[in-house]
Amino acid sequence: MKGGAIMEKLAGILKEIKSDVDYGKESRLFTDGILTSLDMVRLVLGINELFGIEIDPDDIITENFDSVPAMMKLIERYGGK
Repeated sequence: MKGGAIMEKLAGILKEIKSDVDYGKESRLFTDGILTSLDMVRLVLGINELFGIEIDPDDIITENFDSVPAMMKLIERYGGK
């Protein structure tokens, strides 16, 4: 899947979770408390469902979800469709 397509799908998930955040500018979504642990659960479930992947529990760490580029890299690594 191309980066643009991943970004479009990911943006949809993120806007459902919290629509008032400028995800393009934020690089510490969880570290700075912009998103919560409940948001992390919703994010992982949404990514798994929308991209047809199963993120390993060992990969559910702040570093993989703190920014859009980090999430895109994770999705690409899992071969999201």
